[in-house]
Amino acid sequence: MRKKNGVTERTLWGSGSPQREFLYAPDVADATVFALENAAKFENQHYNIGSGDELSIKELALTLAKVIGWEGELK
Repeated sequence: MRKKNGVTERTLWGSGSPQREFLYAPDVADATVFALENAAKFENQHYNIGSGDELSIKELALTLAKVIGWEGELK
């Protein structure tokens, strides 16, 4: 909407440095089914479904701006 409405700048809250992992929902569903089907193997253990690839909030915002073709300023 910001591109469509002609907005030329956007302020991000915080430093933008926190890291996040993003997962494809069907991959999470597959991993959940696997964990349920193999529950005995994972008894009393943690099971991590993370991707292992982290992206900062600032990197995410810059990537999204590029993908949609928004040329405004991120502050």
